[in-house]
Amino acid sequence: MKTIVIYYSLDKQTETLAKKIAQEHQADIFKIKALEPYPIGHHQLCQRVLRELEIGARPKFTESICLDKYDTVFIGSPIWLYHLPCVVTHFLECHSFINKRIIPFTTCLYKGERESIIEILEYTKQLKKGEEKDLINIHPIPHNSEGYWYIGE
Repeated sequence: MKTIVIYYSLDKQTETLAKKIAQEHQADIFKIKALEPYPIGHHQLCQRVLRELEIGARPKFTESICLDKYDTVFIGSPIWLYHLPCVVTHFLECHSFINKRIIPFTTCLYKGERESIIEILEYTKQLKKGEEKDLINIHPIPHNSEGYWYIGE
């Protein structure tokens, strides 16, 4: 079986990290792209993110991917206003991650990383709501100063 890195990136920070992970693990790589691109400006981005969170939006993404040939899936995302971008949650909801090893990573260096890792695991059906109290082994990869997180074994 194979490994894939799936990620969303607006400002290239997550993309840079995703490419490093893919190279390190000899993995395929797939970028989630919003059908309606998110604005680059901070104020406009925050307004859109707040609006999407308030209404529970599920923005469309440009393409899907078949995950049948993968057994390990890295999933990476920035954290916006303490949440995954809605396009990422919609992508995760639309794909099956049954019998996959999920390794989430985020590019965020403030409060919210742990919650976002839990959010990824919930959307990929690897963790049921309420089980996060049992998830104590979330930690940063020690040799990485870029703030990406994973679930330790």
